[in-house]
Amino acid sequence: MSDVITLLGAGGHARSVLSLLRSIDVQVARIVDSTALADENVMGIPVVSDLAKSVESLVLSVGDNKIREAMFHQYHTRLWNKPLVHLRASIDENATAQRGSQIFSGAYVGPLCIVGENTIVNTHAIVEHESRIGCHSHIAVGAMVLGRCSLGDRCFVGAGAVIREGVRLTDGVIIGANAFVNCDIDEPGLYVGSPARKVKP
Repeated sequence: MSDVITLLGAGGHARSVLSLLRSIDVQVARIVDSTALADENVMGIPVVSDLAKSVESLVLSVGDNKIREAMFHQYHTRLWNKPLVHLRASIDENATAQRGSQIFSGAYVGPLCIVGENTIVNTHAIVEHESRIGCHSHIAVGAMVLGRCSLGDRCFVGAGAVIREGVRLTDGVIIGANAFVNCDIDEPGLYVGSPARKVKP
């Protein structure tokens, strides 16, 4: 595929994706967002409201898991067929980052880890050895997933949160910022605190 792409989404996460792409010398032609204003640009890249019929490969630049998952399915055949790994991220040679995943500056993904499709490992987040992160998930800034953890699809781990070694989270679990998860979670919902407790479904 060409190393010239179009971003989908002009919100805050688009700035981080642009920075990542520039670190690996991938050119962005345009950003598509239905709410684009006249003559709008993000970091010098024009923002347009319509996705042309014939464009470059697409990269999703939306942080929200639910929206990003819907876009992933809608544009699946047109997405750039590579994981995105920032030049200053560290991913072990025996780890796997699947299609559409995004590994940001300062993040670490350890040996034998698997980062699922369309999943974000954000700035300075850590995913330690032999952990598996499901698809359409988000490990937020500075969060830590310790060794041999298993997170399902559509999980969100808030900034600064810690998942203890060996813990398993089912699909759809949301962990609040700075929480500490010390046991398996088998019901989706929002969990906060230290130790983390469920506060709503």
